Amino acid sequence: MTVTVEVRQSLPAHVETGDWDEVIETDFHASTGDVVVRALMDDPPPLPALTTNGPGTYRFRVHAAGRDLHPDAVAFEPTESYLIQTWPTAAPQAEIVYQQSDTVGAELRRSATTAALSEAPSPPRPPAPRPALSSDTDHSAEPRE
Repeated sequence: MTVTVEVRQSLPAHVETGDWDEVIETDFHASTGDVVVRALMDDPPPLPALTTNGPGTYRFRVHAAGRDLHPDAVAFEPTESYLIQTWPTAAPQAEIVYQQSDTVGAELRRSATTAALSEAPSPPRPPAPRPALSSDTDHSAEPRE
């Protein structure tokens, strides 16, 4: 896997979609200024921090390619490439999808949507009927013998 990080101070002049299978831009709120790319099993690559301006809201544009070549993760040479561009932003913005064309990305989006739907709160249940209390019953309807 090849990862490139570009830390910027403002929005890049243009969006590069050419050789990328997926290009998506989204907000990220950093509670600290220490957000970095980490490897799951190896030492972290020597990449710069993604949040060089410290805590705050950032815009991340993530490019991905090659994920469909070895979806089982068995490869002897790197086939996946990522470009992460980041810059500080003052106001939150909606996610922007510039390009989506790989199967792995489609599966990730589908499973994320399914998980979000399963975690959605259920509609409130109507209250259960109350059992009748002795003060709720009408004793005057039937005379006693």
